[in-house]
Amino acid sequence: LTAWYQDGSVMLLESYDHDKLLKGQYFKRKEKIPVSEVINGNGTATLYDANGNLLKKIPYTNGKPQD
Repeated sequence: LTAWYQDGSVMLLESYDHDKLLKGQYFKRKEKIPVSEVINGNGTATLYDANGNLLKKIPYTNGKPQD
């Protein structure tokens, strides 16, 4: 899964297997280095709206959200 901001910059990149998040990278608008990552199903997804405003941070364990 790939999502973009309204200006065309990458918002997030995610890989799933059987509805579990395996890998994710989350970017601030116009940035090339992720602000957070999920690796092997563990980490934090940092979500922004289409304009780059922070919506929420979601911790993941074993590919499932902990919120």
